[in-house]
Amino acid sequence: MKEEKNDSESERFNFARDCLKAILLRLAPRAGDFSTPIPGVGIARRETAGFSEHRFERPLVSVLVNSLKKTFMGGGEYTMRAGQVLTVCADMPSSSKILEASPENPLLTFYFSLNQRIIKESLVEIKLPVSEEWRGGGVSVASADTDFMEAILRLATIIEKPDQIPARAELALRDLHLLLLLGPQGRVIRNFFGPGSFNNEIFAAIEYLRSNIDRVVCAKELARIANMSESTLYRYFKSLTGISPLQYHKKLRLHEGRRLILENNERASIAAYKTGYESVSQFSREYKKLFGKSPRQSRKE
Repeated sequence: MKEEKNDSESERFNFARDCLKAILLRLAPRAGDFSTPIPGVGIARRETAGFSEHRFERPLVSVLVNSLKKTFMGGGEYTMRAGQVLTVCADMPSSSKILEASPENPLLTFYFSLNQRIIKESLVEIKLPVSEEWRGGGVSVASADTDFMEAILRLATIIEKPDQIPARAELALRDLHLLLLLGPQGRVIRNFFGPGSFNNEIFAAIEYLRSNIDRVVCAKELARIANMSESTLYRYFKSLTGISPLQYHKKLRLHEGRRLILENNERASIAAYKTGYESVSQFSREYKKLFGKSPRQSRKE
């Protein structure tokens, strides 16, 4: 009986994933990043193995639907396979390398933003515990179960029915958040967004760094914002993001500089100025070290 149940679960899971893949191939017909009519929900398609990219992620949940990739984030390294879920609880830099992808068999990722309001409301409803002793990182990878894969499929199906989005999208997202809270990644999410979490102070520090991207921020100033000692802030911040607060701010500034170059076609001198660099040569040097190419090369591309 147990084997029959396992076979049935496997069939349901594979059917849901195959249907989801078909929808994503229609919604993302070529390589690239695609937004959807549902705010915070998007699709990424990659067709080149060996391709590497750098991002600055917001809190999100990402489902790898097809192929294989390696992600470096929060001080950890994760090899993600089809059917696995990546949960990122805080803004943090990431890099990834596509291990398997081709035009005939592209890598497909379906993601949605973590919604703190939905999480807090769900925690009140289901009364799950929040431990203030949590000291883990802000990144988690786990295999999706059948219920979660079917819930993801429902969300994707709604995208193709835009007239139903106002009535059904938030219900589908609430269901996904609830399944996350009840699943293997729930502890991480509960302790990051639940009441009394020590990470609230770290979030305040992160928001301050984002708001002051165009200037240098010292450790003492940031510790005051977080209402912590410098050593405590350093320890907790690094446990969450994998890097120190000042390293985080530098990467944040470089990612913003890259966005200005790629999206606004800004020159390196302007991008450096807008991200608080006094020296264009220093900006260019650190940019190339992080992204593997100079600002000029990025601008040409």
